[in-house]
Amino acid sequence: MAKYKDVGLAFQAVGYTLDSADLWYRMGSDLEYAFSLVETRARGGGERMKQLVRKQNRRITAGGSPELAPEESAPFTAALRDRMQIRPAMMLAAMALECYLKGRIAEDTKENAPKGHGLVALAKRSSFVFSADELDIIGRMLEPMIQLGRYFLTVDGKAGMDLSTSRAKQILHSVRSQMG
Repeated sequence: MAKYKDVGLAFQAVGYTLDSADLWYRMGSDLEYAFSLVETRARGGGERMKQLVRKQNRRITAGGSPELAPEESAPFTAALRDRMQIRPAMMLAAMALECYLKGRIAEDTKENAPKGHGLVALAKRSSFVFSADELDIIGRMLEPMIQLGRYFLTVDGKAGMDLSTSRAKQILHSVRSQMG
């Protein structure tokens, strides 16, 4: 409770309050931009990994050694490192969505945005329109945000693992288009 109050005071010091939809929309927009940068890098790493694996498979099929040559190790490592950014990208998408939802709620109610990170509850409380499929995806978007953000949560390993950044992009686009 005190932390939330302190954050509110910090925003007030620069001319915003937690009921300011503009503040939430700006934060959401910045987080969505960061998501797009990280997601692009992760996709590039995934594509490079596929190319390197195909090359490796062709060499093995031709009777070559399955072990990587020293000059092949660095590209694999770099591509894998980039590909591993997909979970942080999903965290940023979830945080952007949370800001958009809180912004809409603050705009509609003229009150402080609600506390908490329950994306489905926020989505249902907002005036944005979501399909049942989108609400399911929104529910699974919370896991990377909790795991990779400042929170720690042990999960069963199933929720959110099959999320795609393209579905997250679609939901963010849908929210932005409803913002008018």
